[in-house]
Amino acid sequence: MTHIKRTVAAVALAAFGLLATGCGDSEQADHDHDQNHDHGVEEHKGADAPLSAADQKLADAQKVCPVSDEPLGSMGIPIKVMAGDRAVFLCCEGCLKSFEKNPQKYVEKLGN
Repeated sequence: MTHIKRTVAAVALAAFGLLATGCGDSEQADHDHDQNHDHGVEEHKGADAPLSAADQKLADAQKVCPVSDEPLGSMGIPIKVMAGDRAVFLCCEGCLKSFEKNPQKYVEKLGN
């Protein structure tokens, strides 16, 4: 029985570790998965809000998060943010802080 408890504890700890690491942003120090933060980028849809058909088409065309380079949808419903008049989709709330620091950098990374 003790072996089972240790195994369960090890699996739980490993799962927590995977959840805590997030989506692999190269600017990990700036990558914050706290969804209750204040931000200056125009209003965005939260990770639990489904995308409209038009936004889903734009996200499908974008394919990857410009911050983490992860496929959109890999961390749940993509987050829509606006950089001026351009809609940009991020893989998760954790990428928002890095995006806010330099939105133009990530818009340029997307091209067109």
